[in-house]
Amino acid sequence: MKKMFLITLICLAMAGVAYCADNTSYEAQKLALSEYKEDGSKKWDLNASSAQMNLDDKINLSNPKGVLYEDGRPAIELNSNKGTFNKSKKNIILNDNVVVEHKLQNSVLKTDSLKWESETSLLKTDDPIRITREDTLVTGKEFEFDKDREVGIIKKDVKIRKFDADEKKHPTIITCEGKMEVKYKDNLAEFFDNVVVTDPQATLKADYIRVILNKEKHEVENIYCEGNVYVVQGDKKAVSQQANYDAIEKTIVLTGNPRLMKTENLLGADKITFYMKDERVVCEPQARLIIFPTKEDKKIFDL
Repeated sequence: MKKMFLITLICLAMAGVAYCADNTSYEAQKLALSEYKEDGSKKWDLNASSAQMNLDDKINLSNPKGVLYEDGRPAIELNSNKGTFNKSKKNIILNDNVVVEHKLQNSVLKTDSLKWESETSLLKTDDPIRITREDTLVTGKEFEFDKDREVGIIKKDVKIRKFDADEKKHPTIITCEGKMEVKYKDNLAEFFDNVVVTDPQATLKADYIRVILNKEKHEVENIYCEGNVYVVQGDKKAVSQQANYDAIEKTIVLTGNPRLMKTENLLGADKITFYMKDERVVCEPQARLIIFPTKEDKKIFDL
């Protein structure tokens, strides 16, 4: 079955259609657009309080509101003060106070402009974004969301703040110099390039961090770190090449030539485990006291 694309123009009977003097454009007080998939299910709706149609390929919209569907259900709602619809490419560009509500993820995105590409199912913007979801705030620039794959990417200035139920506690903050990629179907988020996790209990740094979330509660279950791992908890500092944080057991396991600095002692082992609840550290097996640290150790630990 050939893909169906239905455009319905609804003009209020009392208002009619207003033509411009040069007859090159006309205005309608109301506009409704819809696209359907090959199986007959609705792909998206677009409504506007008024529309200006020109002889070219664009329709200028006032107060546009779009709805993107998933399995026949409204999944994402888009609103803005102004917008443009491209008739041939079926792209929608929203401007001025853009609000995107993802019904299935219970999240709200706000930005200054947003482009929706119907053919590729992409939502994207180069402007700063702000995403709120329950107790989590995400900010950044150059956002892209693939609706079909359920993958979101923020390329610049990534910062995540997760607030604890106790408002007196400092929020958990994640930043990175590279991109953040979230795969919603897999319940995981990846952070690239100089990633820093600041928690009330510890600070964790690495070149790459992968966060796995609980499918039902959407809380952090596990954090895997790789490359130049650095952990600070109170007077204890540790480095390694890999680390695994178990958010349920509240433990950080360091592997890959891990070394620990506590007070004036530099220790090494095959594995170093931080027990976050009671602020205890265990080095095993073959724990050893490093009396003559390398130049790298001296630089890392400021010896």
